Amino acid sequence: MIRVVKAKSNADNPYSIFNYAALQKAMKLPNAAFKLWTYLAANKDGYEFGLSRTKVCEVCNIAKNTYLNAVNTLIEKGYLVQVELRLNLPGYLFIEDGYSREENK
Repeated sequence: MIRVVKAKSNADNPYSIFNYAALQKAMKLPNAAFKLWTYLAANKDGYEFGLSRTKVCEVCNIAKNTYLNAVNTLIEKGYLVQVELRLNLPGYLFIEDGYSREENK
């Protein structure tokens, strides 16, 4: 038996909501890639921000080279898809449940 005791939330410490099926799929990612996925998925739909490698490494407790491997894994698995976001500037879409050309035919 387990009883869940949730941390208190407020304006400075809000709760995040994940799609449960997407979360289960992401749990199969390597450790650092899952941490990065969680960092990204904690944001609300449509939110745009500049991704800071330094901030992610600090929050996720990973090294810079591990961060780069995690980013590459999320790209490879279809969670990060390169697009033009604004004024011909490259960026990425974070797709919570991953994008697979095979799944989305």
